[in-house]
Amino acid sequence: MVFIKSLKNQVWTLPPDIRDLIPSDHICYLVESFVDEMDFSEFETRYDGSGHPAYHPCIMCKILIQSMLDRVRSSRAIARNVRENIVYMYLAENLQPDFRTISDFRKENEELITAMFKNTVKAAKDLGVIGLEQLSVDGSKVKASASRKSAVMKNVLEVIEEYVKNELKKGIEIDKVEDEHFGKCRGYDQLNESEKHKVRAVAVKYIKQVNKDESSDRNGKIENTIKKALNEFEKDSIDNVSLTDQESRIMINKKGTIELAYNTQITVDHKLVP
Repeated sequence: MVFIKSLKNQVWTLPPDIRDLIPSDHICYLVESFVDEMDFSEFETRYDGSGHPAYHPCIMCKILIQSMLDRVRSSRAIARNVRENIVYMYLAENLQPDFRTISDFRKENEELITAMFKNTVKAAKDLGVIGLEQLSVDGSKVKASASRKSAVMKNVLEVIEEYVKNELKKGIEIDKVEDEHFGKCRGYDQLNESEKHKVRAVAVKYIKQVNKDESSDRNGKIENTIKKALNEFEKDSIDNVSLTDQESRIMINKKGTIELAYNTQITVDHKLVP
């Protein structure tokens, strides 16, 4: 068998534009354009004067909104993405705010970031990330394992909408827990062997406790299931979501009966035709 040749040692003739490495329809561009239109004059007044230069709030908001879209809550994980993930590098404009800067900004500007995140999601839903009007689709229906009785109605999902609003608060809580174990270190990799042993001991103790407490484990699974169901509801604006097969939809099968099923699709963009 012939394998594709590795390009690991190939040298760039010219430095690449980082945007060339990110898909053109990536949601980070929507995040960027939306935040760039915001008025940050109040922040600029607050930071006016002498002192150590601060990271522009526009940059901080971009990486925090993107992290919320990616469900990355830990400020240390966000800081690592800014160093290693090209999407976050792009949004951070090649700057590298550390985890403490990210954590403090999030705590001090909860309301602003929450409002921006909600408006970004709304804009993404209204505008659409890809142009569906020029796509041809060949689809067929596949029966799902879920029963109709496990479908969750729209009004029930609205009751747990508060779950989404708690995303920022959960990130702040995670930072508190990590600070207890990591202190000023940016993460596990910077701890000495003695400190690493302590963290491992805490992790082992936690895992044993979770395994012992079945009710806690069950609550975690329920919370995760509801979260997935809410994501499907928000994504497709549907009235029913299955708790066991979140991506399934109520459809009429070949026999004329209604059941929860998947609509498998093969999608071809007209731009890909040679």
